[in-house]
Amino acid sequence: ITAGIGAMIFMNPIIAAVILVLGITVPAIGRAINKKYKYMHKECQRTEGKTRSFMQECFENIVVIKSFASEKPFVKRLTVFMEDNFRLKIKRTGISVLASICLYTFFTAGYYAVLLWGAGGLAAGTLTYGTLMLFLQLISQLRAPLQNVSGILPQYYSALASAERLIELEKPEDEKPSLEKESADRLKDNFESLEINGLCFGYGRETVIENCSFKIEKNKITAVTGESGSGKSTLFKLILGLYSPTAGSITVNGKIPVDASVRGLFAYVPQGNMVLSGTVRDNITLCNPDVDEERLINAAKAAEIYDYISSLPDGFDTVLSERGAGLSEGQIQRISIARALLTEAPVLLLDEATSALDETTETRVLENIKAMSAKTVVFITHRNTSLKVCDRIIRVENKKFAALK
Repeated sequence: ITAGIGAMIFMNPIIAAVILVLGITVPAIGRAINKKYKYMHKECQRTEGKTRSFMQECFENIVVIKSFASEKPFVKRLTVFMEDNFRLKIKRTGISVLASICLYTFFTAGYYAVLLWGAGGLAAGTLTYGTLMLFLQLISQLRAPLQNVSGILPQYYSALASAERLIELEKPEDEKPSLEKESADRLKDNFESLEINGLCFGYGRETVIENCSFKIEKNKITAVTGESGSGKSTLFKLILGLYSPTAGSITVNGKIPVDASVRGLFAYVPQGNMVLSGTVRDNITLCNPDVDEERLINAAKAAEIYDYISSLPDGFDTVLSERGAGLSEGQIQRISIARALLTEAPVLLLDEATSALDETTETRVLENIKAMSAKTVVFITHRNTSLKVCDRIIRVENKKFAALK
């Protein structure tokens, strides 16, 4: 390198100086751009991680999201994360493209400047043709790597295509509601009963529910009991329209079949963890973000979680970790119940949603819900102590559902 620089200076100090200026300026520009690009890249990674984490939480709780008919709020929140990440990626790509274009233009201008100066030197007889070709070749070799800028454009359009593909998740085509939204909303105020007639369902050749018939009446608490794996949770998924029965029917008010359009009638609290990263308030008001403070407090009190929330440093605005790390299973269940109570849904479906509570707390929660005259409750339980609060008991045995009370 030193010998090459020395040779260029010996042959033509002026042109050598131009090339040296290019050689010094380009790394300086690259260093300045690299700092900004590195920052943007870290921000892209941060927002992409946040987006993927939220998507994972959504996929893990897809049944609950569908049961609350809350696809739109979740898609809206996901879109915010995606747009933030996409905006940063565009900026990062823009920095890369702009830097490449500037450097390419810089080298091209230098190339033609040397060419014009050399042409003048040839005309004046102060420069030989061989020397000019040597310097032009050196500049071309420096410029060649910048031609890789064309490879950035496919990456740019790939990012666009990926974002469009994710946005398509907002428009599922597998479910076709039988009712318009306005009719489904009116049904919330006119709910009278949920009727199950001759219901049969199976996974492949294995029958899980056989000829099931009973009626769930408005403002009543109905318990469903039975051994594990007897089809209780499957019944809830059929009620939510997530599964289709192989025979029989499930209807609202005796005439409207359950499907995606009537899911707004039901607030489903499943087994397991349903806490998202965010504040306690965010989690409880997930499906009803505009609820007033009084209703929020009443729901928390009914779920027997208000005292615990009040003991937190920031109350309802305390930030929870992903999957509610630091909370007990019972606290998570009560937050989920409070969330369900805040919905406009007239029917609560509790799938062992009180299993982690002690018997006294479970009974208080059920009594609090019963006092809310606008709620109909169907809950799965293995405890006999909670049955005394119920208006009706359905026992599952040998794939049959029989009323005991």
